[in-house]
Amino acid sequence: MITFMLSSPRLLNKLKSKAKLIDQLSGLVLILLAVRVVTTL
Repeated sequence: MITFMLSSPRLLNKLKSKAKLIDQLSGLVLILLAVRVVTTL
């Protein structure tokens, strides 16, 4: 499966753009969690 993904550049590009989106989303979630923790203390 991984070798198939690596051999297909178009799929890899899709994954990369998705990964960027996921990175931004998880960053946002982490910030929200941090704010929540700080405000509840």
